[in-house]
Amino acid sequence: MPPFSSPRSRGSLKGFTLIELLVVIAIIAILAGLLLPALSRAKDRAQLTRDISNVKQILVSQHMYSTDNNDYMPHPTWGGVDGTANGGPDGWGYAVANRGRIADAPAYIQSCAGAGFNSVQFSNQVKFFRISQLGPYLTTHQVLYCPKDISQMGSGKFKTWFTARWVKLSSYCFNGTIGGYCGPKAGGITSGKTYRTSDFIATDIILWEQNETDGFYFNDLGNNPETPGEIVSQRHAGNEAYTGNVNRGGGAMVGRVGGHAGFIKMGQFMAFVRAGSVRPNEILNGPGYK
Repeated sequence: MPPFSSPRSRGSLKGFTLIELLVVIAIIAILAGLLLPALSRAKDRAQLTRDISNVKQILVSQHMYSTDNNDYMPHPTWGGVDGTANGGPDGWGYAVANRGRIADAPAYIQSCAGAGFNSVQFSNQVKFFRISQLGPYLTTHQVLYCPKDISQMGSGKFKTWFTARWVKLSSYCFNGTIGGYCGPKAGGITSGKTYRTSDFIATDIILWEQNETDGFYFNDLGNNPETPGEIVSQRHAGNEAYTGNVNRGGGAMVGRVGGHAGFIKMGQFMAFVRAGSVRPNEILNGPGYK
């Protein structure tokens, strides 16, 4: 019979010391700190891919609308033909006034301001989208959202920003130059009319992800880039600590007349806006410049 093995002494049993445990935790924290930004960037790139698809769909619908309307572009939904908040023409993303077209909705979309996606007011905004100029060409209002915008708007400052939006139908806005609201030919168009697609060149930017840091910038879905704050968002490829108009290196998706969707940083966008006499340019564009 083989001899019994002697039991190990208590002194030979070893475990992790507190210092060793703290070192392991520190290493894990360092690795996580290195990995999480990479994962965040990968997620951002995936969202940008979806973003590009959305913008291209909107641009295709814009061209379809223009083809059906003697080359005139859809309205960027700023202002009103009678000078009031209630009046005005239908726009690219929503109709301003019901005019008897929706049996179970308010007379004007301004009555549909709500706190979030689940509100009755928001469901009414969707109804006004369906009778918008591009509504019949788009399969769903969901194509009007940047996927990163959707993922952020449920928490923290992003939720506060989203709740303050009056029009919650879209992450994007149209350039006011389409209707002569701003740019080299500002004031040239009145009564809700727009310029033709042929009045622009292919590289002119007519659509961008709107700056979400102030709900006022979503009082409609058309904006003037010469107005402080009505500029491109910084939700992509930058520092998520951004707020207001301070450049943190981020940017957003834009759409061009020729149908191209691409990324632009806020700094580059602002360089066009501040170009002074160097006009027209990709942002401050308009008819008569080719």
